[in-house]
Amino acid sequence: MPRLYYAASDASGDYVIWTTDGTTAGTHNIFTGSQNYGAQSPYGFATLSDDDIFAAADPTGFFGVWVTQGTDASTIELIFGKQGTALLSPQDFSTVGARVAFEARDSNNNEALWSTGPASGEAQILLEFDKPRYSYTSFGSFAIAADSDVSGNAELWVTDGTAAATSLFYSSATSSDFDDNFNLAKVGDDALFEARDSTGAVGLFAVYGATGGYLELMTGKQGLYALQPSALTVAGDHAFYSAYNSRGREALWVTDGTRAGTVQLLNTSSGAQSDPTDITAVGSDVVFEA
Repeated sequence: MPRLYYAASDASGDYVIWTTDGTTAGTHNIFTGSQNYGAQSPYGFATLSDDDIFAAADPTGFFGVWVTQGTDASTIELIFGKQGTALLSPQDFSTVGARVAFEARDSNNNEALWSTGPASGEAQILLEFDKPRYSYTSFGSFAIAADSDVSGNAELWVTDGTAAATSLFYSSATSSDFDDNFNLAKVGDDALFEARDSTGAVGLFAVYGATGGYLELMTGKQGLYALQPSALTVAGDHAFYSAYNSRGREALWVTDGTRAGTVQLLNTSSGAQSDPTDITAVGSDVVFEA
C-alpha cells in the first residue's frame, strides 16, 4: 500500500519522521533514536517504489541522505553528512528515472547534482556546477540542470539520474534565460525551453528526453523581428504561447515538440493584431484574451 512520509513533533517534542497509509492505525513515527536520524527536522521525502529517500541529521550531527521503508530497522544512511571537510547539505530532492536526484556539496566543496538509489553504495555525482547559480528541474524520466554566471553565460545539462547518461547539451544560453528558468515545460515525453540562440534573440527549443538530443523549433529572429515567445502554457500534449511572426505581428502559436507541429493558429497578416494574453489551460484546450 502506498505510504506518505512527513516530519512532525512526537510525544517528546522532537521533530521526527512519520509515516501514514491514510488510516489511524497505519500512522506512526518511525524514530527510536537508535541511529539519530530525524532528530533535527527530516526533509526531502522523495519516493522510489517502496522506499522513501530523505535528508536528516546523522550521529555526527550533520545532514546526510537516508532511505526508509517505514520502520526503524529499514532506515539506513546512504550518504554521510560530512564529505571530507565539506558539509553535504542536501536539498531539492526529486525522482529522476529510477533514482532520486538532489543538490549537495561534494568532497571538493563544490556544489553538485547527486543521485542515489535505495541501496547503500549507489550514490553518484552527476556533475559539478561550474558557475555560482544553479538549479535543476525533474520531468520524471529525466531532468534538466542549469548553471549560470551572475551576468553572462549559462549552460544546460540533461540526465536520466545516472552519471553515464548526464551530458551538456546547450551552452549558448545567458543569465537572463536562467532568471526566467528557461520557461521549462513538459510536452508529452519531451521538454521545451526558451534561450538565446545564434541570432542573439530568444528561440524556442525541444529536448528529447535523457539522450541530450534537442532541436530549435523557432529561431529567435523571425525575419527582421524578434520572436519573443511568452506565456508558454501546456494543455494536453501541446504547448501554446504568444510570439511574433516574420511580419512583426504577435500571434498565438502551438507546438507538439516538433517543427512540423509548431504552427501559428491565428491569421494576423492584416487588420488588428491578435495580441493573445492570459493563455490558460482547460483540459487539452486553452482559453485566452485577444
